[in-house]
Amino acid sequence: MHQDGANWSIAIFAHNEATHIAACIDSIVNAAGQHACRIHVLANGCSDDTASVVARKQAANSAVSLVTIGLADKANAWNHYIHGLAPSGATHFFVDGDVTLDGASLQRLDDCLRSSPVANAAAAVPENGRDRTDWIRRMIRHGRVSGGLYALQDTFVEHLRGQGIRIPVGLIGDDFLVSALAKDMPAADAIYRASEKLAVVPDATFRFESISERSPGALRAYLRRLVRYRVRSHQLGMLFDVTATRGFHALPANMVDLYREAPRLPGYYWRGAGTLIDWLAVTQIRNATKRAQA
Repeated sequence: MHQDGANWSIAIFAHNEATHIAACIDSIVNAAGQHACRIHVLANGCSDDTASVVARKQAANSAVSLVTIGLADKANAWNHYIHGLAPSGATHFFVDGDVTLDGASLQRLDDCLRSSPVANAAAAVPENGRDRTDWIRRMIRHGRVSGGLYALQDTFVEHLRGQGIRIPVGLIGDDFLVSALAKDMPAADAIYRASEKLAVVPDATFRFESISERSPGALRAYLRRLVRYRVRSHQLGMLFDVTATRGFHALPANMVDLYREAPRLPGYYWRGAGTLIDWLAVTQIRNATKRAQA
């Protein structure tokens, strides 16, 4: 791979991914083949050996670049790439540091963007997972990228830079907001409406390591994920309440800014079987607001 004049630019999001990051990088190197390419590993807020593993990969391959970011936040790392690292004239790929790519995935996403006169984004789909079929169906029906792997058109990245658009720090649903931005849909129905500006590419795939149901921390990890999903739901609802009337330029810099300015925060309600999960999510949002106001 050649690093100068790279026409593929890849941003890998890595927070404490020492176990998976080497395989992720290797799969990208394999998928890139002979393409001119630059791989930016955004090691954000890591307390494990992620940076050391990436540094060794960087020493062995000049296309790999370690970018160390103090804050453990994917949205902040995304902003850092878009507004500070993304080169002009490239196809931009975004990859989670715990996945590996099918060998042809990058090429298929690039081909999709190059063949479409209007697409701002192209989404890869999961190769595994218990609900893989439904997951892919939702992506296609609703027009969404998955954070595991997607690509953005260079002209769209230039637009984001030119408009100064950033994802709010602390947002959990970054892939939902990226989808809305790519489709240029600032209202809440962006989550459920497909658009020719976002293409889902079923033959571009990524693979991730599923949590074993028998692993010691499986139940705790599953509950933590459910709470995150519920926080995400509340966050997106609050965000789209703002952007629906004021546009994407009204996106706050940080989610706590939105919490502080909201007319009212999410409340505690009885939701049947999901009540505990929702209460934990609401508590998390309210506690973040209190800390910000202290």
